[in-house]
Amino acid sequence: MSFQSSLSGISAASQKLDVIGANVANAETVGFKESTARFSDIFFSKTATGQAGSGAAGVNMSRQFTQGGVTMSGNVLDVAINGKGFFQVMSPDGSLAYTRNGQFHTDSNMFLVTPEGDKVMGANGPIQIDMTKYATSLRISPEGLIQGSDGVTKDAAGNLALQTLDTLQLHSFRNIDGLIPVGDNKWDVSSVTGAQVSGAPGSGILGVVQAGATEDSNADLGENLVSMIVAQREFQGNSQILQIQKDMDLSLAKL
Repeated sequence: MSFQSSLSGISAASQKLDVIGANVANAETVGFKESTARFSDIFFSKTATGQAGSGAAGVNMSRQFTQGGVTMSGNVLDVAINGKGFFQVMSPDGSLAYTRNGQFHTDSNMFLVTPEGDKVMGANGPIQIDMTKYATSLRISPEGLIQGSDGVTKDAAGNLALQTLDTLQLHSFRNIDGLIPVGDNKWDVSSVTGAQVSGAPGSGILGVVQAGATEDSNADLGENLVSMIVAQREFQGNSQILQIQKDMDLSLAKL
């Protein structure tokens, strides 16, 4: 009896547990998108009635880019996306990536940055906001307009005027399943992401933004815990079959 089937089953169950474990660990991570492991059966020989199976093999791991819930945070610089868009961010080394995590703040140079310190890109490059001037009046519209009053400039009616400081940009792709995770809840483009669509929130399929809020993880904790129990039983079942096969081979060797 071949060990291939049970060994491949153990490997598949182990891969599935790794993916589910990552989903469970990130059930509270802002903007996280859960993953699903996909498998296929393996055939290795022909019999009188068809092909004989020899186990399972991992095909790929796909991200589920479904919309997460929205939670109000109270931080005016936090931004949640309602739609298919991503924020573009620039790492300290100058490389670009994409994220749904809108937990933003300003750094010592007044750049709008992510928790990891990546700069958030706007219509004209990295966004800068002088919070010493605009903190008390800052607002971000659903269309991504970042506006504030300096407390001095007035409009024609004599009221304090809102000045547009910058505009958030959103980005999407023809095939978002082709995005590659690069850590810190960010993705990078690949050869299969296809054409990139960029623009202000509210245009095309990009969606709109909601200030003072963040997007929840789309990982369903209860569903993933049930899947974890199933995967654990698959692992245990294949391990028991493997042990039975070893015992049988030892018994036959003694004959």
